[in-house]
Amino acid sequence: MKLADGESLLLKTYRRALSVVDALSVGQGELLTVTNRDYYFMSKDELARVSLGKHVVAKCRVPADW
Repeated sequence: MKLADGESLLLKTYRRALSVVDALSVGQGELLTVTNRDYYFMSKDELARVSLGKHVVAKCRVPADW
């Protein structure tokens, strides 16, 4: 879902999380999104379209028991 400025809430959240990883200077980091089946592919595609930085791996998962 796009907001008024054209970015999704998911993308805005990832950018904020990325700034925290950068501020902590922890080097390699992972950002994990847990979603339900209805939003899995939408979230995965949205994150694949953006460059989150060279030190961050974006993963999108659905809980195993769903």
